[in-house]
Amino acid sequence: MPHPANLTTPSVVSTILRRSGLRPKHRWGQNFLVDAELLQKVVDGGDLSPDDGVLEIGPGLGALTQALAARVRQVLAVEIDPELYAILTQKTLAGVPNVRVQHQDFLQADLELLVPEVLGPGRHPVVANIPYSITSPVVIRLLEHQHLFDRIVLMVQKEVADRLIGAPGTKDYGSLTVFVHLYADARRVAMVPRTAFLPVPDVDSSIVRLDVLSEPRFPGLDTEHYLAVVHSAFRQRRKNLANALTGPPLSWTREQALTTLAAAGIDPNRRGETLTPDEFAHLTRLAPPCNSPQSHQVTKRSRKGREWNQVDANAEEAGESFGQD
Repeated sequence: MPHPANLTTPSVVSTILRRSGLRPKHRWGQNFLVDAELLQKVVDGGDLSPDDGVLEIGPGLGALTQALAARVRQVLAVEIDPELYAILTQKTLAGVPNVRVQHQDFLQADLELLVPEVLGPGRHPVVANIPYSITSPVVIRLLEHQHLFDRIVLMVQKEVADRLIGAPGTKDYGSLTVFVHLYADARRVAMVPRTAFLPVPDVDSSIVRLDVLSEPRFPGLDTEHYLAVVHSAFRQRRKNLANALTGPPLSWTREQALTTLAAAGIDPNRRGETLTPDEFAHLTRLAPPCNSPQSHQVTKRSRKGREWNQVDANAEEAGESFGQD
């Protein structure tokens, strides 16, 4: 049977860590949710049924895993930390028959094999409190496996949640926003204060839900080319589109940029952050090929998440957010 202790009680979490000789590892974003009400909001956000098989990434000590196991048919929990894996399998989740704990880096896991093997065929929900340092890579990897997942509920840093649901023309709207919109409808479920975690992080959080489309939003669109257009448009937020689209990975000539924008009916003096996803799609359909020989390589690296994340981060560090001169 599962560990009887309440894993959302700070004193219990501290005791388990102390007795196991463990300290939360910053590099893996180990901040444990110690608020039962908010944990229930995470679970409820998935609209789970008893027949569901659920993927959880980074189960920690197993508080969310226990709550999921009580609600669904099967849970697949992927944990990278060998010490937490030992606690999960030997203590907090020992004897829970419908949980499989997989000791693996989620970003390296073969989802095509692992998910159907454990959860069965079809599309499944994802419910997780993920390490914040890898939020973008995790989100992008999940969405690129849209045939495996139909809804995704995640605890993420508030600022990242703002970007996931950002509206055109705002400082939160960026390449990650447009990427997510290609595959899913995103919304915020709840705000979460930093005091809901142990140890207390330096940031507040949000619970977000992504309802994953069965196919990419724009039928017949060259997805790689679309992402290259978006990537160039946001690489330097301060620049207008006529200039931004001459940068990598597109590397168009200025004449190509002006001609394509005119054909799409888009003012070349606009900035990328003012374009809606529909406008990006329209622009892509009229766009010439990328001139950079490394464009596809750059886009594929971006889709691992780290470079998509860096595009917006670089713009912010350079003071190139919306509305700044």
